[in-house]
Amino acid sequence: MHQEHNIPWNVFATNFKYVHEDKRSQQPRPARFGYTSQGRPTQACELGHLVRKMIAMIREFSKTERAKYRLPSELGPPEDGKLFSDHLRDKYPDYLNSQNQKLELWVDSVHIDFGGNPVYDTAHGDLADVVKVLVNENQMQTLLMLANHPLVPLHRLRQLSWGHHFGVNRIVEAAIPLYIFWNFMATSGGLATGAHRNDLCVSLVKSMTMTMDHEAQQIPHWELYGVKNFNGEKEDLPEVDPVRLQEYLKHLFSLLFRYDMLMAECGVDTDWESEIVSSISWYYGAKTETTQDEEGQWRTQFK
Repeated sequence: MHQEHNIPWNVFATNFKYVHEDKRSQQPRPARFGYTSQGRPTQACELGHLVRKMIAMIREFSKTERAKYRLPSELGPPEDGKLFSDHLRDKYPDYLNSQNQKLELWVDSVHIDFGGNPVYDTAHGDLADVVKVLVNENQMQTLLMLANHPLVPLHRLRQLSWGHHFGVNRIVEAAIPLYIFWNFMATSGGLATGAHRNDLCVSLVKSMTMTMDHEAQQIPHWELYGVKNFNGEKEDLPEVDPVRLQEYLKHLFSLLFRYDMLMAECGVDTDWESEIVSSISWYYGAKTETTQDEEGQWRTQFK
Protein backbone atom coordinates (compact mmCIF):
# COMPACT_ATOMS: atom_id res chain seq x y z
CA MET A 1 0.00 0.00 0.00
CA HIS A 2 0.97 3.63 -0.36
CA GLN A 3 0.16 6.38 2.17
CA GLU A 4 -1.72 3.79 4.25
CA HIS A 5 -0.92 5.72 7.42
CA ASN A 6 -2.75 8.76 6.02
CA ILE A 7 -5.42 7.37 3.68
CA PRO A 8 -7.95 4.80 5.04
CA TRP A 9 -7.82 2.32 2.14
CA ASN A 10 -9.71 -0.28 4.20
CA VAL A 11 -12.86 1.75 3.46
CA PHE A 12 -13.04 0.06 0.05
CA ALA A 13 -12.89 -3.44 1.49
CA THR A 14 -15.74 -2.71 3.91
CA ASN A 15 -17.99 -0.92 1.42
CA PHE A 16 -17.59 -2.80 -1.87
CA LYS A 17 -17.73 -6.43 -2.87
CA TYR A 18 -16.87 -8.17 -6.10
CA VAL A 19 -19.68 -10.12 -7.77
CA HIS A 20 -18.36 -12.90 -9.96
CA GLU A 21 -20.06 -13.45 -13.27
CA ASP A 22 -22.39 -16.46 -13.32
CA LYS A 23 -22.82 -17.43 -16.94
CA ARG A 24 -25.62 -19.83 -15.95
CA SER A 25 -27.73 -16.95 -14.66
CA GLN A 26 -30.02 -14.91 -16.86
CA GLN A 27 -29.68 -11.94 -14.52
CA PRO A 28 -26.99 -9.36 -15.29
CA ARG A 29 -24.43 -8.59 -12.63
CA PRO A 30 -25.43 -5.51 -10.61
CA ALA A 31 -22.16 -3.77 -11.38
CA ARG A 32 -20.34 -2.21 -14.32
CA PHE A 33 -16.95 -3.78 -13.62
CA GLY A 34 -17.90 -6.44 -11.09
CA TYR A 35 -17.92 -4.32 -7.93
CA THR A 36 -21.08 -3.36 -6.11
CA SER A 37 -21.93 -1.55 -2.89
CA GLN A 38 -22.30 -3.45 0.38
CA GLY A 39 -25.18 -1.11 1.21
CA ARG A 40 -23.75 0.10 4.50
CA PRO A 41 -25.51 3.25 5.81
CA THR A 42 -22.14 4.85 6.61
CA GLN A 43 -20.75 4.39 3.10
CA ALA A 44 -21.12 7.99 1.90
CA CYS A 45 -19.54 9.33 5.08
CA GLU A 46 -16.64 6.88 5.00
CA LEU A 47 -15.90 7.39 1.32
CA GLY A 48 -16.14 11.14 1.77
CA HIS A 49 -13.58 10.91 4.57
CA LEU A 50 -11.23 8.91 2.35
CA VAL A 51 -11.54 11.46 -0.44
CA ARG A 52 -10.81 14.35 1.92
CA LYS A 53 -7.74 12.59 3.30
CA MET A 54 -6.49 11.83 -0.20
CA ILE A 55 -6.96 15.44 -1.28
CA ALA A 56 -5.21 16.69 1.85
CA MET A 57 -2.17 14.52 1.13
CA ILE A 58 -1.99 15.59 -2.52
CA ARG A 59 -2.10 19.25 -1.56
CA GLU A 60 0.35 18.85 1.31
CA PHE A 61 2.91 17.18 -0.93
CA SER A 62 2.22 19.72 -3.66
CA LYS A 63 3.05 22.62 -1.35
CA THR A 64 6.11 20.87 0.06
CA GLU A 65 7.40 20.14 -3.43
CA ARG A 66 6.84 23.72 -4.62
CA ALA A 67 8.99 25.02 -1.79
CA LYS A 68 11.98 23.19 -3.30
CA TYR A 69 11.98 25.44 -6.37
CA ARG A 70 12.72 29.08 -7.09
CA LEU A 71 10.25 31.90 -6.72
CA PRO A 72 8.35 32.94 -9.88
CA SER A 73 10.49 36.06 -10.25
CA GLU A 74 13.62 33.89 -10.34
CA LEU A 75 12.38 31.45 -13.00
CA GLY A 76 14.05 32.70 -16.15
CA PRO A 77 14.23 30.91 -19.51
CA PRO A 78 17.10 28.42 -20.01
CA GLU A 79 20.36 30.01 -21.11
CA ASP A 80 20.82 27.60 -24.02
CA GLY A 81 17.20 28.03 -25.11
CA LYS A 82 16.43 24.33 -24.61
CA LEU A 83 13.48 23.34 -22.42
CA PHE A 84 14.78 19.81 -21.92
CA SER A 85 18.02 17.95 -22.48
CA ASP A 86 19.01 16.17 -25.65
CA HIS A 87 19.15 12.96 -23.60
CA LEU A 88 15.50 13.33 -22.63
CA ARG A 89 14.59 14.23 -26.21
CA ASP A 90 16.24 11.04 -27.45
CA LYS A 91 14.53 8.98 -24.73
CA TYR A 92 11.07 10.05 -25.92
CA PRO A 93 11.37 10.59 -29.69
CA ASP A 94 7.61 10.12 -30.19
CA TYR A 95 6.86 13.22 -28.11
CA LEU A 96 9.99 15.36 -27.79
CA ASN A 97 11.90 16.85 -30.70
CA SER A 98 14.27 19.67 -31.55
CA GLN A 99 11.33 21.95 -32.40
CA ASN A 100 9.30 21.68 -29.18
CA GLN A 101 12.59 21.70 -27.29
CA LYS A 102 12.80 25.43 -28.02
CA LEU A 103 10.89 28.07 -26.09
CA GLU A 104 10.29 30.01 -29.31
CA LEU A 105 7.92 27.34 -30.61
CA TRP A 106 5.75 27.58 -27.49
CA VAL A 107 5.50 31.35 -27.90
CA ASP A 108 4.97 31.29 -31.67
CA SER A 109 2.23 28.63 -31.39
CA VAL A 110 -0.02 30.91 -29.34
CA HIS A 111 -2.95 32.64 -30.98
CA ILE A 112 -5.37 35.23 -29.63
CA ASP A 113 -9.02 34.34 -29.06
CA PHE A 114 -12.03 36.63 -29.57
CA GLY A 115 -11.63 37.98 -26.06
CA GLY A 116 -8.06 39.02 -26.70
CA ASN A 117 -6.61 36.19 -24.60
CA PRO A 118 -3.55 34.15 -25.62
CA VAL A 119 -4.58 30.50 -26.05
CA TYR A 120 -3.61 27.06 -27.26
CA ASP A 121 -6.19 24.75 -28.81
CA THR A 122 -6.65 21.22 -30.15
CA ALA A 123 -3.91 21.80 -32.72
CA HIS A 124 -1.43 21.81 -29.84
CA GLY A 125 -1.85 18.30 -28.49
CA ASP A 126 1.85 17.81 -29.17
CA LEU A 127 2.65 20.49 -26.59
CA ALA A 128 0.31 18.85 -24.08
CA ASP A 129 2.26 15.63 -24.60
CA VAL A 130 5.51 17.45 -23.86
CA VAL A 131 4.04 18.64 -20.56
CA LYS A 132 2.93 15.08 -19.71
CA VAL A 133 6.42 13.75 -20.39
CA LEU A 134 8.06 16.48 -18.31
CA VAL A 135 5.70 15.83 -15.39
CA ASN A 136 6.44 12.11 -15.64
CA GLU A 137 10.18 12.85 -15.67
CA ASN A 138 9.93 15.36 -12.80
CA GLN A 139 11.20 18.26 -14.91
CA MET A 140 9.26 20.67 -12.76
CA GLN A 141 11.73 23.57 -12.91
CA THR A 142 11.08 23.90 -16.64
CA LEU A 143 7.32 23.55 -16.21
CA LEU A 144 7.21 26.17 -13.47
CA MET A 145 9.11 28.53 -15.75
CA LEU A 146 6.60 27.93 -18.56
CA ALA A 147 3.69 28.40 -16.14
CA ASN A 148 5.05 31.84 -15.25
CA HIS A 149 6.05 32.90 -18.76
CA PRO A 150 3.82 35.84 -19.82
CA LEU A 151 3.62 34.60 -23.43
CA VAL A 152 2.91 30.92 -22.68
CA PRO A 153 -0.72 30.16 -21.62
CA LEU A 154 0.25 26.75 -20.25
CA HIS A 155 -3.07 26.25 -18.44
CA ARG A 156 -4.86 26.19 -21.80
CA LEU A 157 -3.30 22.79 -22.49
CA ARG A 158 -5.18 21.29 -19.53
CA GLN A 159 -8.40 20.44 -21.40
CA LEU A 160 -8.17 19.58 -25.11
CA SER A 161 -10.50 17.27 -27.01
CA TRP A 162 -11.71 16.16 -30.42
CA GLY A 163 -13.85 13.11 -29.80
CA HIS A 164 -11.58 12.08 -26.94
CA HIS A 165 -9.85 14.20 -24.32
CA PHE A 166 -6.06 14.48 -24.64
CA GLY A 167 -5.15 17.49 -22.51
CA VAL A 168 -2.67 17.49 -19.63
CA ASN A 169 -5.50 16.51 -17.27
CA ARG A 170 -5.29 13.01 -18.72
CA ILE A 171 -2.38 12.48 -16.32
CA VAL A 172 -4.88 12.63 -13.46
CA GLU A 173 -7.61 10.67 -15.20
CA ALA A 174 -5.22 7.77 -15.76
CA ALA A 175 -3.45 7.87 -12.40
CA ILE A 176 -6.39 8.12 -9.97
CA PRO A 177 -8.27 4.87 -10.77
CA LEU A 178 -5.08 2.80 -10.83
CA TYR A 179 -3.77 4.36 -7.63
CA ILE A 180 -7.05 3.57 -5.89
CA PHE A 181 -7.41 0.05 -7.32
CA TRP A 182 -3.98 -1.23 -6.39
CA ASN A 183 -4.15 0.23 -2.89
CA PHE A 184 -7.59 -1.38 -2.48
CA MET A 185 -6.18 -4.74 -3.60
CA ALA A 186 -3.23 -4.45 -1.24
CA THR A 187 -5.32 -3.61 1.82
CA SER A 188 -7.96 -6.27 1.09
CA GLY A 189 -5.47 -9.07 0.50
CA GLY A 190 -6.34 -9.26 -3.18
CA LEU A 191 -2.70 -9.22 -4.25
CA ALA A 192 -1.89 -12.26 -2.14
CA THR A 193 -4.91 -14.27 -3.24
CA GLY A 194 -4.91 -13.26 -6.89
CA ALA A 195 -8.28 -11.54 -6.51
CA HIS A 196 -6.83 -8.55 -8.35
CA ARG A 197 -7.22 -10.53 -11.56
CA ASN A 198 -10.78 -9.39 -12.10
CA ASP A 199 -12.90 -7.51 -14.62
CA LEU A 200 -12.02 -4.10 -13.22
CA CYS A 201 -8.30 -4.80 -13.51
CA VAL A 202 -8.82 -5.95 -17.11
CA SER A 203 -10.72 -2.75 -17.92
CA LEU A 204 -8.12 -0.52 -16.28
CA VAL A 205 -5.15 -2.20 -17.94
CA LYS A 206 -6.89 -2.06 -21.32
CA SER A 207 -7.70 1.64 -20.90
CA MET A 208 -4.32 2.71 -19.58
CA THR A 209 -2.23 0.75 -22.10
CA MET A 210 -4.28 1.83 -25.11
CA THR A 211 -2.56 3.81 -27.84
CA MET A 212 -4.32 6.92 -29.13
CA ASP A 213 -3.72 10.44 -30.36
CA HIS A 214 -1.55 12.39 -27.91
CA GLU A 215 -1.05 9.49 -25.53
CA ALA A 216 1.95 10.45 -23.37
CA GLN A 217 -0.07 10.05 -20.16
CA GLN A 218 0.10 6.28 -20.80
CA ILE A 219 3.90 6.09 -20.47
CA PRO A 220 4.18 4.98 -16.81
CA HIS A 221 1.45 2.39 -17.32
CA TRP A 222 3.10 0.90 -20.41
CA GLU A 223 6.29 0.64 -18.39
CA LEU A 224 4.70 -1.27 -15.49
CA TYR A 225 2.53 -3.64 -17.49
CA GLY A 226 5.07 -4.11 -20.26
CA VAL A 227 2.49 -4.03 -23.01
CA LYS A 228 0.63 -1.65 -25.27
CA ASN A 229 -3.00 -2.19 -26.27
CA PHE A 230 -3.66 -5.06 -23.86
CA ASN A 231 -6.69 -6.92 -25.17
CA GLY A 232 -6.77 -10.10 -23.11
CA GLU A 233 -8.89 -11.50 -20.30
CA LYS A 234 -8.28 -11.98 -16.59
CA GLU A 235 -5.98 -14.95 -17.09
CA ASP A 236 -3.91 -12.94 -19.59
CA LEU A 237 -3.14 -10.01 -17.28
CA PRO A 238 0.59 -9.29 -17.01
CA GLU A 239 2.37 -10.37 -13.84
CA VAL A 240 3.14 -7.44 -11.57
CA ASP A 241 6.21 -7.58 -9.35
CA PRO A 242 5.33 -6.40 -5.79
CA VAL A 243 8.45 -4.25 -5.49
CA ARG A 244 7.81 -2.58 -8.85
CA LEU A 245 4.16 -2.14 -7.93
CA GLN A 246 5.11 -0.24 -4.77
CA GLU A 247 7.37 2.05 -6.79
CA TYR A 248 4.57 2.46 -9.33
CA LEU A 249 2.11 3.56 -6.62
CA LYS A 250 4.66 6.04 -5.32
CA HIS A 251 5.10 7.37 -8.85
CA LEU A 252 1.35 7.66 -9.45
CA PHE A 253 1.01 9.71 -6.29
CA SER A 254 3.90 11.93 -7.37
CA LEU A 255 2.12 12.52 -10.70
CA LEU A 256 -0.92 13.75 -8.79
CA PHE A 257 0.91 16.22 -6.57
CA ARG A 258 3.17 17.42 -9.39
CA TYR A 259 0.07 18.08 -11.49
CA ASP A 260 -1.52 19.96 -8.58
CA MET A 261 1.63 22.02 -8.12
CA LEU A 262 1.81 22.89 -11.81
CA MET A 263 -1.85 23.84 -12.08
CA ALA A 264 -1.62 25.95 -8.93
CA GLU A 265 1.35 27.75 -10.50
CA CYS A 266 -0.91 28.45 -13.50
CA GLY A 267 -3.61 29.84 -11.19
CA VAL A 268 -5.87 26.80 -11.58
CA ASP A 269 -7.43 25.19 -8.50
CA THR A 270 -7.83 21.50 -9.35
CA ASP A 271 -11.24 20.11 -8.39
CA TRP A 272 -9.87 16.98 -6.74
CA GLU A 273 -13.17 16.14 -5.11
CA SER A 274 -14.93 15.75 -8.44
CA GLU A 275 -11.98 13.91 -9.98
CA ILE A 276 -11.77 11.31 -7.21
CA VAL A 277 -15.49 10.95 -6.47
CA SER A 278 -16.33 10.54 -10.15
CA SER A 279 -13.66 7.86 -10.54
CA ILE A 280 -14.95 5.86 -7.56
CA SER A 281 -18.51 6.23 -8.79
CA TRP A 282 -17.68 5.02 -12.30
CA TYR A 283 -15.55 2.03 -11.38
CA TYR A 284 -17.22 0.87 -8.15
CA GLY A 285 -20.81 1.97 -8.58
CA ALA A 286 -20.94 4.36 -5.61
CA LYS A 287 -23.94 6.67 -5.83
CA THR A 288 -23.24 10.38 -6.17
CA GLU A 289 -25.08 13.65 -6.52
CA THR A 290 -24.04 17.01 -7.93
CA THR A 291 -25.23 20.04 -6.01
CA GLN A 292 -24.44 23.73 -5.79
CA ASP A 293 -22.84 24.99 -2.59
CA GLU A 294 -23.36 28.34 -0.85
CA GLU A 295 -20.70 29.96 -3.04
CA GLY A 296 -22.42 28.82 -6.22
CA GLN A 297 -19.83 26.14 -6.98
CA TRP A 298 -20.98 22.75 -8.26
CA ARG A 299 -19.81 19.77 -6.20
CA THR A 300 -20.03 16.06 -6.88
CA GLN A 301 -20.33 14.08 -3.64
CA PHE A 302 -21.37 10.65 -2.44
CA LYS A 303 -24.91 10.12 -1.29
